[in-house]
Amino acid sequence: MTDDAVVDIPVSAFEVDGKIKDGLLRIGNIIPMQDEQGRPLDGKVVSVGLENVKMDFNHPLAGVNLFFSGEIIGIRDASEEELQHGHVHNADHNHHQN
Repeated sequence: MTDDAVVDIPVSAFEVDGKIKDGLLRIGNIIPMQDEQGRPLDGKVVSVGLENVKMDFNHPLAGVNLFFSGEIIGIRDASEEELQHGHVHNADHNHHQN
């Protein structure tokens, strides 16, 4: 969890036609928003003041300990291309996934 992802946003940013939708700015509400590049992100209302709303844009699992279990189902040698690139490629040879 990073403090950089908790920001103050002017209350006016939540106004539509000069009004704020009833119940929108309740602590704990998740509000769909977007960053400066127009990419969607969700923000959680942390606190509401007269002029600013404190929003938390951390991932909901930020700071949570996660535990996984798994099973090794096969072992193989790295391909020459994987050795050159320094990472694993999937079966479709698509190694630049987003």
